[in-house]
Amino acid sequence: MSGEADIFFKRTSVEILRTIAEFGKPTQRKIVRETGTTSAHVVKKLKEFSSYGLVVHKGRIDDGTRGRNPYVYKLTGAGQELVGCFNEIIGTLEGRKQENKPDNSAGRLQDIEVSAR
Repeated sequence: MSGEADIFFKRTSVEILRTIAEFGKPTQRKIVRETGTTSAHVVKKLKEFSSYGLVVHKGRIDDGTRGRNPYVYKLTGAGQELVGCFNEIIGTLEGRKQENKPDNSAGRLQDIEVSAR
């Protein structure tokens, strides 16, 4: 995710929800890797999202590693709806950013100042 959501939202919260939407039923480890945040932060956010009814864990999977099998997480209907809204907002902001890019056909400011002398 680019920085567009930073204007209004906490980047990692949006990234966690969008990662779950993108991968369907990711494990906590997958979410940590994709978002680049800490495991403790992801766990905290998943519990918070669960309390709002946005995310549920769908049991454990055998991922072939040693130790306890990890939970997989899934968005609820409300979570999917929220991610859809985030995607819409981010898309709108990205479009606006593209529209408002300066036109480089006039050259750099430095070139304009030199030619005006």
